[in-house]
Amino acid sequence: MRLTVVLVVALLSLGLSPPQATAQTKKDVPDLVKKLQSPFSSDVTKAAQALGKLGPDAKDAAKPLAEALGKARFNDEFKAILQALGNIGPSAKHAVPGMTKQLKAAKFSSERLLILEALGDIGWGAKGAIPTLEDWAKNGPFLDERRAAEKVLKQIQKSERERAELKDEGERG
Repeated sequence: MRLTVVLVVALLSLGLSPPQATAQTKKDVPDLVKKLQSPFSSDVTKAAQALGKLGPDAKDAAKPLAEALGKARFNDEFKAILQALGNIGPSAKHAVPGMTKQLKAAKFSSERLLILEALGDIGWGAKGAIPTLEDWAKNGPFLDERRAAEKVLKQIQKSERERAELKDEGERG
């Protein structure tokens, strides 16, 4: 603690300021994608969190995020990747097959619930998961997972309707 204070005072006396975190932008996506390949879980987690904050602007990272999801070893990493995919939205549709595979293979209910939530956030882009979700809604191992699958199915249907309405308005306008 004392060393940190001394360093900050020294930097300020030289007219410098301590390093500041900068907001990520769309142009940072390629560098963040590279960090997803790091052998260090903390690097992957931080990169996924930054990509998640970019939302749809990080759509080019959907496939690398899906690959990272398959390699995730720790819960924080797994959660950050799923949240990033969900925040990207429908453009993360290429990750859906891997996510449904992960849903079936997950050992813990908490993991399955995170996957279900991310599929719902992807919206109409997750329509490829509908057969799996319908089965999960009927036969999922736990009631909360069955209810979550039902909720995701409704989210996907709502998202698809909204997409169709926007498309119709665009054709009329």
